[in-house]
Amino acid sequence: MFWWRKPAATAFAFAVALGLVLQFSGCTTVIRSGNEARNNDAAAFSHRCLAYAGNGDADRAIRDCDQAIRLNPDDAIAFNSRGIAYSKKGDKYGAIRDFDEAIHLKPDEAKLFNNRGVAYGEEGDYDRAIQDYDQAIRLKPEFALAFDNRAHAYLEKGDNDRAIQDYDQAIRLKPDDASAFHGRGAAYSRKGDYNRASQDLDQAIRLKPDDVEALVDRGIAYQNTADYDRAIQYLDQAIRLKPDDAKAFHVRGAAYSEKGDYDRAIQNYDQAIRLKPDDFEVFIDRSTDYKNKGDYDRAVQDLDEAIRLKPEFADAFNQRCWVRAVANEALAAALADCNESLRLRPGDANTLNSRGFVNFRMARYDDAIKDYSASLVRDPKSADSFYVRGLAEKRNHNETSGDADIATAKLIDPTIARTYANYGVTR
Repeated sequence: MFWWRKPAATAFAFAVALGLVLQFSGCTTVIRSGNEARNNDAAAFSHRCLAYAGNGDADRAIRDCDQAIRLNPDDAIAFNSRGIAYSKKGDKYGAIRDFDEAIHLKPDEAKLFNNRGVAYGEEGDYDRAIQDYDQAIRLKPEFALAFDNRAHAYLEKGDNDRAIQDYDQAIRLKPDDASAFHGRGAAYSRKGDYNRASQDLDQAIRLKPDDVEALVDRGIAYQNTADYDRAIQYLDQAIRLKPDDAKAFHVRGAAYSEKGDYDRAIQNYDQAIRLKPDDFEVFIDRSTDYKNKGDYDRAVQDLDEAIRLKPEFADAFNQRCWVRAVANEALAAALADCNESLRLRPGDANTLNSRGFVNFRMARYDDAIKDYSASLVRDPKSADSFYVRGLAEKRNHNETSGDADIATAKLIDPTIARTYANYGVTR
């Protein structure tokens, strides 16, 4: 979030106090009159630029800021406002260039460092963003927004503890800041502290009941505690408020999937894909539910699309390998998928397990045993690996070791034999 810079207490302060509409008309009147001095005319363009930027009209903001800077090249406010406008248009390079100039002109202004930090964060350069937020806080130690923004940068870097520390400060300085409660709730959720996460997300929603992202994250928190019905209630509310929110449909689909309602899950995934057709993760999740329904062709089609969207994602290759193994079809292609997954993610236990099942399907029992043994080194509590390795050993006439593996598998998962019977695999 950007801090919107109010103009200095000049003749325009009255117009600003009345709001953006009067700021538009007041500045426009000055600009059209032609009776003001050059500096006042520059200030009018600068202030109207800020008003346009605050109102989301980036193109008009940039035009006015261009005029302001032409008339007064030392106008830090104009550079700042144009930087915000460029950022709104997605031109992060232009935004950072203007924030650089604003900071050069006014190096003791904390809020300019905050704004450049936002631009760096939107580029994914969280280290530079944090450096700017550090400087903003050094210049203004009670700057709640800078703490909030720095917390978000730490959250994106995966440093949940530092994020929480900064959210604590933001909340201390501004206890009605819904964004800080929301962010801290997300950080606690990532740490697995779902009780604290729920408390913060509840407070964020109390402060801002129409915050769709907070409602979605509250739904995720309920999913993390296996309370899928309450999760769906919050996601329903989010979708009512924002019917084009792809993430809400995606998460609600996952909740229905956990409840075993695969048809509703798929309906939600369909909506998520319609709204955001380049989200590979939704294709992967929908493929899982097609597999759960026994519709292996559609499962493979979804994984094809996920791989097209993200060709270096190892797990998509692993899942396509697994679906083909379960379907007992296209086994050579399945083997190639597992090999590619292992190239991208060497030694992965799940993929070794999947390749073991492909080899078992192909009656390559020695290779299956090798894969399952390698998988068990990394995941020694895998009922699947013990069970199918045991079957492979028995088919290699190693009855004693095979029976021992099968017995171990049943101790870990008493339903394992039924699971593989559903795949057409029996002793």
